[in-house]
Amino acid sequence: MTSDYLEKRRRNRIKKELRLHKPYLMGALLDQEVDRVLGIADSGRMDWAMARPTQILDHASADDVTPEEVRATAKEFGIRPYQLYWLFLQKVNKFKASGREKHNYLAVLRECAVSTIKKELTGDEKVTAALLFGQFASVSITRQEAERLLAEGEL
Repeated sequence: MTSDYLEKRRRNRIKKELRLHKPYLMGALLDQEVDRVLGIADSGRMDWAMARPTQILDHASADDVTPEEVRATAKEFGIRPYQLYWLFLQKVNKFKASGREKHNYLAVLRECAVSTIKKELTGDEKVTAALLFGQFASVSITRQEAERLLAEGEL
């Protein structure tokens, strides 16, 4: 917070000095000159993109989330992994359908875990979720086995 304030203050002081020496500069041209003086834009092409700090995340796509992370998050929140994965897939599909992207899908998984606590799946949804999670976790399971395991309460 303090660093943002100091950066803005420094920028405004330089802008004020530039207005005194070059009164013909206004608007975008003034901002470009301030950037040049601050050393942000030397070449005049796309240097503003380098001024922003880039953050590299481990979970930049939905495919980066592993079954172990789904299980660990489900255990942390006290829910079933297949239910969590089912709601996570629905959320990811909504993002893809709307054209949006997230940059940290592990955070999306944790958000889904919170909403999974409140949501109860129907019988068909549970079976489908169990089949999808089995496919995701590389465990071969048939629909009949999934129905049997759900009926016995083993899943």
